[in-house]
Amino acid sequence: GNAKQLEFYQAKDIQVNWNSPAARGNFGCVYFGKVKGQECVVKCPILEEFSLKLFDTERAVNIKLNKASGTLSVPWAQMIGEVNIDEGARLPDNLARIGIVWRKEGDGQTLENYLQGNKDLAKALGVQQDRGLLRKELSLKVMAEMLAALQLMQEKGIMHRDIKPSNTLVVPSDSKHSLKIIDFGSSCDWADPFKLGLGDATNDPMYAAPEKTLNFVAPGKFDVFSVGMTGLRVLIPTFSRGGASRDWPGGRFQEFAESEFPGTGWDLEKYLEAKSKDTREKQLANECKELLENPEMEGVRKLLQSILVQNVIGRPGVQQALQQVGSSFAEAAKQDLANVKSAEDAVKRLVQETSKEGQQKEREEEAKVKREEQEEEKRQKFAADKAFSAAKAFLLEQTQQQGSARVREIFGSRVQ
Repeated sequence: GNAKQLEFYQAKDIQVNWNSPAARGNFGCVYFGKVKGQECVVKCPILEEFSLKLFDTERAVNIKLNKASGTLSVPWAQMIGEVNIDEGARLPDNLARIGIVWRKEGDGQTLENYLQGNKDLAKALGVQQDRGLLRKELSLKVMAEMLAALQLMQEKGIMHRDIKPSNTLVVPSDSKHSLKIIDFGSSCDWADPFKLGLGDATNDPMYAAPEKTLNFVAPGKFDVFSVGMTGLRVLIPTFSRGGASRDWPGGRFQEFAESEFPGTGWDLEKYLEAKSKDTREKQLANECKELLENPEMEGVRKLLQSILVQNVIGRPGVQQALQQVGSSFAEAAKQDLANVKSAEDAVKRLVQETSKEGQQKEREEEAKVKREEQEEEKRQKFAADKAFSAAKAFLLEQTQQQGSARVREIFGSRVQ
């Protein structure tokens, strides 16, 4: 896969009503439109310092990820360019006239939409339907895909810091990466000498790791925790549904994530034991009992118990977590990494060969110029020698004819 060149669009290139965005967030607006016949998504930041900083990080990280992937299927939305929106286009107040343009992936539905809308996620991800109380196969598949995405991102130094269902697109048509991570505004480029974006995280407390900021020894483990929280929410149907209340607009899972779970010191087994005896919430009690006591659930429970801990050093990193999810998933993720690396190497080779050809041409040009200069020098020397010989002969003749001291004066000491 060759790295695709990013395009620079003007507002007129994109079919969209700039005055009515499809969605507004705290930091910007999102539009759905069309560019050159293909559906696209455009994001413009709000004209305010923090929003512009997040936008700048998102732009830089997307450019970096885009370079990595070329034409391969990747587990993030593919950036196709940038847009400048001229004064002629009417925008909502307070919106900057710049935007990032992505290819629209799937129908724009996120994992959050699937969980809350009770949509058939198993079918979308190509997983067998779970028959029991819990959705083990589905949870493992979601975690495996997300961890594989983290592996590719972390290889480039990218820490996302806001991994959650609403930042994960579901794209059934891409069998290789049916989950795609979006919204890199809170991410940090750990490979960048200035750690681009490090101070600007806005993470969702429902999914953020207990340490709240990246650990300098193991920065990649923050996102692994968020994947674990997402996996747990997919696994337990009571947590999956929205079910917002006045106290918990994020539903039952928010109460668990922000109150009950930290209350146990992030000890999943302790939580499951207490909850499975709770008669006030029969459904959740049964689900917790199932996770705790059914031998078939032991693998997924142990995986979640190891990921969802406060101790960063004890928490598994991406590779280790992938191995625990299952060796076939780990193998696929490894292959994925190898594919991206070989695509990158191909692009690098192409660039090097092109520049080698250029350098070769340059060297040939330089040699040609040098040869011409040497020829010219020879010609001039030859002409000078010829002129000097002629003068010498003339002098000799004059001297013989007249023995004239006058001529000697003219040519001075050059006459032997």
